[in-house]
Amino acid sequence: MLPGYEYVDTETGIRVVPPNEILSVALPEGKLYLPRRFLAFVIDLITYYAVALGANLGLTALFRVVLNWIKFPIIMLPDGSGFGMLTYLIFGLLSMTSLKVICEGLSSQTLGKKITGLFVVMQDGRPCTLRAALIRSLAIHIDSLFWGLVGLIKMRNNPWKQRHGDVWGKTVVLSSNQEDFQQSGGRTTFLVAFFIALLLQCFISSLWLAFRILS
Repeated sequence: MLPGYEYVDTETGIRVVPPNEILSVALPEGKLYLPRRFLAFVIDLITYYAVALGANLGLTALFRVVLNWIKFPIIMLPDGSGFGMLTYLIFGLLSMTSLKVICEGLSSQTLGKKITGLFVVMQDGRPCTLRAALIRSLAIHIDSLFWGLVGLIKMRNNPWKQRHGDVWGKTVVLSSNQEDFQQSGGRTTFLVAFFIALLLQCFISSLWLAFRILS
């Protein structure tokens, strides 16, 4: 087991390993590690908007076909007017978080991490859990503050390049050429997880449209 996330006490000069901070995985490695993490975030953001837009447009078109088939006035479909900003934020947060949580919690990778050759593991080397994926996914909204400076500063001062979400979720992002990647399940697991995430996006979009119609 490697040393934990040690720091030097400024008053005593003694190295300290905080409780629950022992890590048994290798330090992140690979060229351009931080730029790759940023690129993965951008790809995931684009993926979310593409999937959400595709699901909403597809389901809206399906609704129109069904309403036309049952002779229901299509004019009854919502146009978005009067749809509160809070509701948009709630459904948007639920949709974005679910996509990331399912992919990382089941396969240790999002599409962005798959493309950039990164994956997520627990601090003890186990594959990322759904609970840890949820914590780090929610914390991204804190790490992204001030154009990502909050998370970047945390990562630069951490030997394992953990942002706040990683620290709270007890996860580490590694390069896929490191030995720990063998635990993540490979391409098939990722494809299954991504497919499940897409189905969940369609379900959330259905709830969104239903809520708009009822409101």
